[in-house]
Amino acid sequence: MDKITKSLLDTFSSQYEIEALDESKQFEHFSNFSVTSKLFRGSFDLGDVHTGSGGDSAIDGMAIIVNGRMITDEDELRDVVETTSHLDADITFIQTKTSSKFDGSRIGSFIHGVKDFLSDEPQLVQNEKIRKMKEIWEALISMSSYMVNRRPICKLYYVCTGKWVEDQNLKAILNSGAQEIENIGIFENVLIQALGASEIQRLYHETKNKLSSTLTFQNRITLPDIEGVSEAYLGVIPFNEYLKLIQDENKTIHNIFDDNVRDFQGNNPVNKKIKKTLQESKFDLFCVLNNGVTVVASSITPQCH
Repeated sequence: MDKITKSLLDTFSSQYEIEALDESKQFEHFSNFSVTSKLFRGSFDLGDVHTGSGGDSAIDGMAIIVNGRMITDEDELRDVVETTSHLDADITFIQTKTSSKFDGSRIGSFIHGVKDFLSDEPQLVQNEKIRKMKEIWEALISMSSYMVNRRPICKLYYVCTGKWVEDQNLKAILNSGAQEIENIGIFENVLIQALGASEIQRLYHETKNKLSSTLTFQNRITLPDIEGVSEAYLGVIPFNEYLKLIQDENKTIHNIFDDNVRDFQGNNPVNKKIKKTLQESKFDLFCVLNNGVTVVASSITPQCH
């Protein structure tokens, strides 16, 4: 393991108090955290995504994200269904090795483990966490009638401490694996990506700045001084600019509400009126009928508009 990755791993292990684990387990948690944080903006426990142990089907980490919410049990899934009319689901698998090179046979075992997990009758031994995730996944698939926007997206990440050099043979393994999973016929898209030391370092650094966006904020005024607040603005932005804050590259809207703020509560009268205003293209009224959105940022860098 190179010195930079080792240093980041030591810092991470100290922060999450996992120094007592051996280096390979630390790196599993480190990789799971770095990859999952890229896909999920909320907070989560390391144990929520870690699956690596005996009977892990060559899968060290797994996350099921539905409508921007990480699902860790079937009750959470039912809560999502009860409060919305659609399900946008992603399932992510992670395999981690501390090896300094990419191993085709290990990548193949990882892909085989994922295919076995997704099969109707898995043949590989599954530990308790893998079995639990399988139950959640099957419950989700049984709710396919709610997947009105798209089918689930499947992502696989193979992580090691080497350097990815676009090796033709390894790329062939990744491409054929993606095709085999696509042939299952339940996914909108399948992504398999190999991450080396540089890539996992970058992902870890990005966890320190989970949400950063550049917005065009032309129609604004500066608010008077507020104690404890360095800068504050009030204004109106186009909806496309607002989407930059709440939507990822897959156009999945993240859960942006926290604490005592009201999250979306289904098709109640207020929400129906909001929807009607948008459907009737009364966009000029939206800013005066809506109470507005407060965005709290740790820092802001104004540049013209």
